[in-house]
Amino acid sequence: MFKKTLLFLFGSYLMVTASYASSIEFDTPAGATTSGPVSDKAIITTSAGQITIEVVDLLVNPTDVAQLISGFFFTLSNAPGTLPATVVPSASDVLIDNHAATADGSAIQTWAVTKAGNTVTVDDLNGGQPKELIIGPGPYSNANGSIDGNSGHNPFINQTATFTISASGVTANTTITGFSFDFGTTEGVHVAGDPVSSSPEESTIVLTSSGALLILLSRLRRRQKTVR
Repeated sequence: MFKKTLLFLFGSYLMVTASYASSIEFDTPAGATTSGPVSDKAIITTSAGQITIEVVDLLVNPTDVAQLISGFFFTLSNAPGTLPATVVPSASDVLIDNHAATADGSAIQTWAVTKAGNTVTVDDLNGGQPKELIIGPGPYSNANGSIDGNSGHNPFINQTATFTISASGVTANTTITGFSFDFGTTEGVHVAGDPVSSSPEESTIVLTSSGALLILLSRLRRRQKTVR
Protein backbone atom coordinates (compact mmCIF):
# COMPACT_ATOMS: atom_id res chain seq x y z
CA MET A 1 0.00 0.00 0.00
CA PHE A 2 2.84 2.36 0.90
CA LYS A 3 4.58 1.77 -2.43
CA LYS A 4 1.39 2.40 -4.41
CA THR A 5 0.79 5.64 -2.51
CA LEU A 6 4.39 6.68 -3.07
CA LEU A 7 4.10 6.09 -6.82
CA PHE A 8 0.84 8.03 -6.97
CA LEU A 9 2.29 11.01 -5.10
CA PHE A 10 5.46 11.03 -7.17
CA GLY A 11 3.46 10.86 -10.41
CA SER A 12 1.27 13.73 -9.28
CA TYR A 13 4.36 15.75 -8.39
CA LEU A 14 5.84 15.20 -11.85
CA MET A 15 2.57 16.23 -13.50
CA VAL A 16 2.44 19.48 -11.52
CA THR A 17 6.02 20.46 -12.30
CA ALA A 18 5.82 19.39 -15.96
CA SER A 19 2.66 21.42 -16.61
CA TYR A 20 3.93 24.55 -14.91
CA ALA A 21 3.77 27.83 -16.84
CA SER A 22 5.07 31.27 -15.86
CA SER A 23 3.27 34.53 -16.66
CA ILE A 24 4.04 38.22 -16.57
CA GLU A 25 1.92 41.30 -17.34
CA PHE A 26 3.10 44.48 -19.05
CA ASP A 27 1.04 47.70 -19.13
CA THR A 28 1.52 50.91 -21.06
CA PRO A 29 2.82 53.54 -18.60
CA ALA A 30 0.40 56.09 -17.19
CA GLY A 31 0.24 59.07 -19.52
CA ALA A 32 1.60 57.19 -22.55
CA THR A 33 0.64 58.74 -25.90
CA THR A 34 1.03 58.29 -29.65
CA SER A 35 -1.16 60.81 -31.49
CA GLY A 36 -3.31 60.69 -28.36
CA PRO A 37 -3.46 58.72 -25.12
CA VAL A 38 -3.07 54.94 -25.19
CA SER A 39 -3.92 52.38 -22.52
CA ASP A 40 -3.10 48.72 -23.00
CA LYS A 41 -1.97 45.57 -21.27
CA ALA A 42 -0.42 42.26 -22.31
CA ILE A 43 -0.15 39.02 -20.36
CA ILE A 44 2.58 36.70 -21.63
CA THR A 45 2.75 33.06 -20.56
CA THR A 46 5.62 30.71 -21.32
CA SER A 47 5.37 26.95 -21.02
CA ALA A 48 6.96 23.92 -22.66
CA GLY A 49 7.20 24.73 -26.39
CA GLN A 50 4.63 27.53 -26.30
CA ILE A 51 4.18 31.27 -25.82
CA THR A 52 0.71 32.73 -25.22
CA ILE A 53 0.15 36.48 -25.38
CA GLU A 54 -3.17 38.07 -24.40
CA VAL A 55 -3.27 41.68 -25.62
CA VAL A 56 -6.00 44.04 -24.43
CA ASP A 57 -6.75 47.58 -25.61
CA LEU A 58 -8.27 49.41 -22.63
CA LEU A 59 -8.67 52.86 -24.19
CA VAL A 60 -12.33 53.87 -24.23
CA ASN A 61 -13.61 55.91 -27.20
CA PRO A 62 -10.39 56.24 -29.25
CA THR A 63 -10.07 59.11 -31.71
CA ASP A 64 -7.48 57.99 -34.24
CA VAL A 65 -6.19 54.74 -35.70
CA ALA A 66 -2.74 55.70 -34.39
CA GLN A 67 -4.04 54.87 -30.90
CA LEU A 68 -4.88 51.27 -31.86
CA ILE A 69 -2.60 48.26 -31.44
CA SER A 70 -1.10 46.98 -34.70
CA GLY A 71 1.55 44.72 -33.20
CA PHE A 72 3.97 44.07 -30.37
CA PHE A 73 7.40 42.65 -29.72
CA PHE A 74 9.08 41.08 -26.72
CA THR A 75 12.46 39.75 -25.69
CA LEU A 76 12.98 36.29 -24.23
CA SER A 77 15.69 35.20 -21.83
CA ASN A 78 16.76 32.56 -24.36
CA ALA A 79 16.43 32.51 -28.14
CA PRO A 80 13.50 30.38 -29.33
CA GLY A 81 13.99 27.75 -31.99
CA THR A 82 11.43 27.23 -34.74
CA LEU A 83 8.53 29.70 -34.87
CA PRO A 84 5.51 29.77 -37.22
CA ALA A 85 5.48 32.44 -39.95
CA THR A 86 1.99 33.58 -38.96
CA VAL A 87 -0.52 33.19 -36.16
CA VAL A 88 -4.31 33.56 -36.08
CA PRO A 89 -5.38 35.32 -32.87
CA SER A 90 -8.34 34.13 -30.89
CA ALA A 91 -10.58 37.20 -31.08
CA SER A 92 -13.78 38.71 -32.43
CA ASP A 93 -14.12 41.42 -35.07
CA VAL A 94 -16.15 44.61 -34.96
CA LEU A 95 -17.10 47.13 -37.66
CA ILE A 96 -17.08 50.84 -36.78
CA ASP A 97 -19.41 52.99 -38.92
CA ASN A 98 -21.48 56.08 -38.14
CA HIS A 99 -19.76 56.10 -34.72
CA ALA A 100 -21.36 52.78 -33.82
CA ALA A 101 -20.00 49.24 -33.58
CA THR A 102 -21.53 46.09 -35.03
CA ALA A 103 -20.19 42.56 -34.73
CA ASP A 104 -18.47 41.20 -37.81
CA GLY A 105 -18.47 37.46 -38.37
CA SER A 106 -15.70 37.26 -40.96
CA ALA A 107 -12.64 35.10 -40.35
CA ILE A 108 -9.87 36.62 -38.25
CA GLN A 109 -6.83 37.31 -40.37
CA THR A 110 -3.30 36.12 -39.72
CA TRP A 111 -0.64 38.22 -38.02
CA ALA A 112 3.00 37.84 -39.02
CA VAL A 113 5.53 36.31 -36.61
CA THR A 114 9.24 37.07 -36.98
CA LYS A 115 12.27 36.80 -34.73
CA ALA A 116 15.69 38.38 -34.47
CA GLY A 117 17.82 36.62 -31.88
CA ASN A 118 15.85 36.62 -28.63
CA THR A 119 13.26 39.15 -29.84
CA VAL A 120 9.91 38.01 -31.26
CA THR A 121 7.69 40.41 -33.24
CA VAL A 122 3.99 39.85 -33.99
CA ASP A 123 2.26 42.42 -36.19
CA ASP A 124 -0.70 43.18 -38.40
CA LEU A 125 1.07 45.48 -40.86
CA ASN A 126 0.74 42.94 -43.72
CA GLY A 127 2.96 44.79 -46.15
CA GLY A 128 2.12 48.22 -44.77
CA GLN A 129 -1.70 48.09 -44.65
CA PRO A 130 -3.10 46.93 -41.31
CA LYS A 131 -6.47 45.26 -41.55
CA GLU A 132 -7.34 44.20 -38.02
CA LEU A 133 -5.88 46.52 -35.44
CA ILE A 134 -7.00 46.00 -31.86
CA ILE A 135 -9.45 48.69 -30.76
CA GLY A 136 -10.64 49.60 -27.26
CA PRO A 137 -14.25 49.69 -26.07
CA GLY A 138 -16.86 52.16 -27.29
CA PRO A 139 -18.72 54.39 -27.52
CA TYR A 140 -16.95 55.64 -30.65
CA SER A 141 -18.33 59.18 -30.70
CA ASN A 142 -14.78 60.58 -30.92
CA ALA A 143 -13.67 58.36 -33.82
CA ASN A 144 -12.37 60.29 -36.82
CA GLY A 145 -12.22 59.13 -40.44
CA SER A 146 -9.22 56.89 -39.86
CA ILE A 147 -11.51 54.64 -37.77
CA ASP A 148 -15.12 55.49 -38.54
CA GLY A 149 -16.29 53.96 -41.81
CA ASN A 150 -12.73 53.43 -43.05
CA SER A 151 -12.91 50.34 -45.25
CA GLY A 152 -9.12 50.14 -45.42
CA HIS A 153 -8.89 49.46 -41.69
CA ASN A 154 -12.26 47.90 -40.83
CA PRO A 155 -12.93 45.45 -39.31
CA PHE A 156 -11.07 45.87 -36.04
CA ILE A 157 -10.36 43.27 -33.37
CA ASN A 158 -12.71 43.99 -30.52
CA GLN A 159 -10.63 44.83 -27.41
CA THR A 160 -8.87 41.49 -26.79
CA ALA A 161 -6.74 39.15 -28.89
CA THR A 162 -4.98 36.00 -27.68
CA PHE A 163 -2.00 34.73 -29.68
CA THR A 164 -0.73 31.18 -29.13
CA ILE A 165 2.67 30.57 -30.69
CA SER A 166 4.42 27.20 -30.87
CA ALA A 167 8.06 27.87 -30.04
CA SER A 168 10.66 25.14 -29.75
CA GLY A 169 13.25 25.74 -27.06
CA VAL A 170 10.86 27.74 -24.88
CA THR A 171 10.08 26.39 -21.40
CA ALA A 172 8.39 27.63 -18.23
CA ASN A 173 11.85 28.83 -17.19
CA THR A 174 11.97 31.18 -20.18
CA THR A 175 11.32 34.69 -18.92
CA ILE A 176 10.22 37.86 -20.71
CA THR A 177 12.78 40.61 -20.27
CA GLY A 178 10.95 43.36 -22.18
CA PHE A 179 7.69 44.05 -24.04
CA SER A 180 6.61 46.90 -26.36
CA PHE A 181 3.31 47.73 -28.05
CA ASP A 182 3.14 48.91 -31.69
CA PHE A 183 0.50 51.44 -32.72
CA GLY A 184 -1.15 52.72 -35.87
CA THR A 185 -0.48 52.18 -39.54
CA THR A 186 3.15 53.27 -39.65
CA GLU A 187 5.98 51.01 -38.53
CA GLY A 188 8.16 52.29 -35.73
CA VAL A 189 5.54 53.74 -33.36
CA HIS A 190 6.32 51.88 -30.14
CA VAL A 191 5.50 52.25 -26.47
CA ALA A 192 7.47 50.11 -24.01
CA GLY A 193 5.34 48.34 -21.44
CA ASP A 194 6.03 48.36 -17.71
CA PRO A 195 6.09 44.97 -15.94
CA VAL A 196 3.39 45.08 -13.27
CA SER A 197 2.96 41.50 -12.05
CA SER A 198 4.24 37.99 -12.54
CA SER A 199 3.53 34.47 -11.38
CA PRO A 200 5.71 32.82 -8.69
CA GLU A 201 9.01 31.46 -9.92
CA GLU A 202 8.99 27.80 -10.86
CA SER A 203 11.66 27.07 -8.24
CA THR A 204 9.31 28.30 -5.51
CA ILE A 205 6.50 26.06 -6.70
CA VAL A 206 8.82 23.08 -7.07
CA LEU A 207 10.28 23.59 -3.59
CA THR A 208 6.82 23.95 -2.10
CA SER A 209 5.63 20.79 -3.87
CA SER A 210 8.74 18.93 -2.79
CA GLY A 211 8.25 19.98 0.82
CA ALA A 212 4.61 18.89 0.79
CA LEU A 213 5.58 15.57 -0.76
CA LEU A 214 8.24 14.92 1.91
CA ILE A 215 5.80 15.73 4.71
CA LEU A 216 3.22 13.32 3.29
CA LEU A 217 5.79 10.57 2.91
CA SER A 218 7.01 11.06 6.48
CA ARG A 219 3.47 10.82 7.84
CA LEU A 220 2.76 7.71 5.78
CA ARG A 221 5.91 6.02 7.08
CA ARG A 222 4.98 6.82 10.70
CA ARG A 223 1.45 5.53 10.12
CA GLN A 224 2.79 2.33 8.55
CA LYS A 225 5.08 1.72 11.57
CA THR A 226 2.16 2.28 13.98
CA VAL A 227 -0.03 -0.24 12.13
CA ARG A 228 2.72 -2.87 12.32
